[in-house]
Amino acid sequence: MAAAPTIFISAWRNPSVRYLLYSDVFQVLKDSGARLVVFLRDEDLEHFAPRLEGGNVLCRPVLMPQALAQLKGTRLGRWLLLANTRLSGGDGRQRNLTAEARTYLHDYNFHGGRRAQAVDNAAIALGRLAGQSPALRRGLIALQDRLFPGRFYDPYFREFQPRLLVTSSVGYSIDPFFMRAARRHHCPVAAVVHSWDNPTAKGYRAARPDAVIAWNLRMAQELAVYQDIDPGIISVEGVAHWDYYFDGSLRLRPRPEFLASLGLDPGRRLLFYGSSAPKNFPHTFDALEWLAQAIREDRFAQPAQLLVRLHPAYFVSKGNGQVLESYQGRIEALERDYRGLVRFAHPRIESLSGGLDMPKEDMLGLAETLGHADVLLTEYSTLMIEAAILDRPVINVSLFQYRDTDRPARFFETYTHLQPVLESGACRNAYSFGELEALLNGYLRDPSLDRENRARLVDKMIPVNRGRAGQAVGRRLLHLAGLAEKV
Repeated sequence: MAAAPTIFISAWRNPSVRYLLYSDVFQVLKDSGARLVVFLRDEDLEHFAPRLEGGNVLCRPVLMPQALAQLKGTRLGRWLLLANTRLSGGDGRQRNLTAEARTYLHDYNFHGGRRAQAVDNAAIALGRLAGQSPALRRGLIALQDRLFPGRFYDPYFREFQPRLLVTSSVGYSIDPFFMRAARRHHCPVAAVVHSWDNPTAKGYRAARPDAVIAWNLRMAQELAVYQDIDPGIISVEGVAHWDYYFDGSLRLRPRPEFLASLGLDPGRRLLFYGSSAPKNFPHTFDALEWLAQAIREDRFAQPAQLLVRLHPAYFVSKGNGQVLESYQGRIEALERDYRGLVRFAHPRIESLSGGLDMPKEDMLGLAETLGHADVLLTEYSTLMIEAAILDRPVINVSLFQYRDTDRPARFFETYTHLQPVLESGACRNAYSFGELEALLNGYLRDPSLDRENRARLVDKMIPVNRGRAGQAVGRRLLHLAGLAEKV
């Protein structure tokens, strides 16, 4: 009996698991009857395999040690990686300012000697030169195809003979090795972009996908301009992991019940602080301290309380513990010194050897918190868009420095992927404590401020397949694998 047609899914990134495997994308593929082989971080396979395997689903290691040995194990590999991460395409009218910001950050933090500096400068110069030459960019891809063919993936292709390889990038980090092996075995590659910043913040691709699935028209344009992707192979299918905001599966408990479950006061307004990664915003706890003090001193238009959700990056493994442990003392002090006014609600995620498991239950819990918040305070995260979906006012807390540099935190606003949000007027940005107090009071007095702008942002970021994006992406992948009619 012949084996069922096979689809490879490379989901080794934490967001890839969430976007591809914890959404309707995976369910549509499973229901097709195709054999699905899911590739995960080697060290996380023991965690995920029991949760995913069964029926027509198999799990295999993504061969991370072999891939990293090629990516970073040689001087030439590291040099080309640096060039790629500083490189971006362009059409002469649009510039990817994120690439320039990353170069500044690299230069600021560089601590090597003159020789190392010269080598790095040469890679950065190559990236800048290639940014002006499509032919040179094509040449760089061809060179890496020859130097790093990813032959350690060949046994997988010989064993399973897949109809399609699904990746969660257009070709950065270790994905190019898998993509080159697929091309060698005449297997098409479909790149499903899982995050809004990927086309502009991860550097230039080092491989060639055969099809790309984007969130919206803005992302499709970024892929075409900055990654030199043929617009003819890009399809816009919506945002799969946000379907629950639109399909009726998100059910909010009554506000008093929700607040009581967290030990919070139903009589106070809820300020929800959703942080970014500590690497990007190292002074988050200083902002939290100021907010807690302002709440206790009744400096806001209405009595308030503060609920804090730290970014998943706080829960990544570090040594024998987690990054969070460095901040545990400040967490305990805030909850103790401002008892009844400040609470921390940690994400319901599991720390793994290679990363994190962020289940759908955690995403739904986050959405419920946003639904009950009176104002969202964040640091330029995707929560801006999610809050806009639920028509919640948003303030970016842009205080102190950008990372650990001499630039202000607002330097983050130069990043290309943030421009649609900033241009929409859907959120306000606080660059001082005085501005933060004034903006909070404005929204507490009138939460309808910027409502139309929030609605326009949602229309721009999620223009199609609301509540059905996972199904649409799944059907598109089946078509690319030759297992469904054109959609």
